[in-house]
Amino acid sequence: MFTQRWKRTGGLALFACLMLTLAFNGLALAQTPPVPVTMGAPQLGEVSETVVAPRFSFTIDTPQSVTVQALAVIPGFVPSFNVYDPSGALVQSVPNATGTGIVEAPINLTAPGTYVVEVMSVTGNPGPFVLSVIGVPPAAGSTVPSAPPPSAPLSAAIALPSGQALPGNVNPQAPPQLYTFSSSATDVLVLTVRSDAPTSGQTVTLRNATSGVIVATSGPELIAVRYNFPMALAAFTNYEVEVAHGGSAAPESYIICLELENNQIACSGAPAFAAPVATTVPAIPEAPPVETNAACMVVASQNVNVRSGPNAAFNVVETLFSGSSTPVIGQTAEGAWYQVTVDGRTGWVAAAVVGIEGNCSLVPVVAAPQPPPAQPTAAATIEATAPSSPPKGGEVLPTEESSNGTELQEPNGTEESGS
Repeated sequence: MFTQRWKRTGGLALFACLMLTLAFNGLALAQTPPVPVTMGAPQLGEVSETVVAPRFSFTIDTPQSVTVQALAVIPGFVPSFNVYDPSGALVQSVPNATGTGIVEAPINLTAPGTYVVEVMSVTGNPGPFVLSVIGVPPAAGSTVPSAPPPSAPLSAAIALPSGQALPGNVNPQAPPQLYTFSSSATDVLVLTVRSDAPTSGQTVTLRNATSGVIVATSGPELIAVRYNFPMALAAFTNYEVEVAHGGSAAPESYIICLELENNQIACSGAPAFAAPVATTVPAIPEAPPVETNAACMVVASQNVNVRSGPNAAFNVVETLFSGSSTPVIGQTAEGAWYQVTVDGRTGWVAAAVVGIEGNCSLVPVVAAPQPPPAQPTAAATIEATAPSSPPKGGEVLPTEESSNGTELQEPNGTEESGS
């Protein structure tokens, strides 16, 4: 009986501890400060396993209407969001009924203060997204501006023509300007957006119009961006380009242009494209090419015998004179002899008596011919009876050869054959 009562009491205590833990965690989560968002500037966020509902805040000074948009960065992420007023009360919950990668809604804000946007995943799958809060200028004579229709959160879309530079203008209180175009089946397309101001640019968002997935983004830190689009091999791809205010205190002007990469249709009426880009990215002088594949050469610092085979027993067929060089066309397996061509005759020189230049790592190994039969023993008798007195002027000393067939240099600087 005592054991059962203790088990029940311990179970209740464990349950109470668990509830207290959850309460403290919930309180900590509620106290996590939201990320500030600048109106008109996209803010990157992410729903993850640890942060299932990231929060963002923005502040208004007067009652107004805004458009809030959450745009998935990767396929498969379906966002939704809630908007809370300065007191923490829910202003509006915006579900994603279509199950696409983008959800947006106009929100009427009746009082000044700091509002919070909470982004969630409809499917439970984590993923990154881009949150935008776009202000709407108040209507004349109204305290709270009327919200724009959900189907038109951006300015009316403009179809980009090829080869024509279009001027544009955005300001902090107006929706971003939207442009559309489609890929080409025959050409690579090039899109350029350039700010007229030399100190800052606009926020440019490029996305696939069909899937809603963001292809690329750039912020006001860049005054010009340039994108290349591949040819449409199977099906055409429709794109949307959103140009938003970069955050300066005044309206911002820019030029946008779509052209063909092969310059058959280039943007006209936009001289500002080439010159500023050329000055911001100066040409770097090219360094002289380094010949990493220079031919392997042998260089003679003395007169060297060229033999008919890779051994001192072979006959001398030519002479590689001191100061001359010739390409190496082959070598022995151990690299002790190089095959060369001198005055049209192919032969071999000993590696020990020449220098090498260039890349010799790719010189092929060449099969050596059979050495000639050994000389009669009479030759040894002739060498043994050679006069021991120094030779007279103009006479050539016979060459001494080592036991391994490597040729040795004589005192007069000439490497002879010894035969």
